[in-house]
Amino acid sequence: QQGAKTLYKRLRFAAQQVCVPLESIALAQKSAWQTCVDTALTSAVTKINKPLVSALHNHNEIRLSKNK
Repeated sequence: QQGAKTLYKRLRFAAQQVCVPLESIALAQKSAWQTCVDTALTSAVTKINKPLVSALHNHNEIRLSKNK
């Protein structure tokens, strides 16, 4: 499980780096950046197809959607 957490953190960091050109303090740009990160991260998790990583991702999506 620790390996899955480490991989998930790396995937999230990579998604944030890919989306850096969209990063901004403006609310509309911040929303676009978050959408980019979410899309990139979901795509990466889907492509690697590792059940523990997918479970972590799904858990985080549920937790984040409750905070909105």
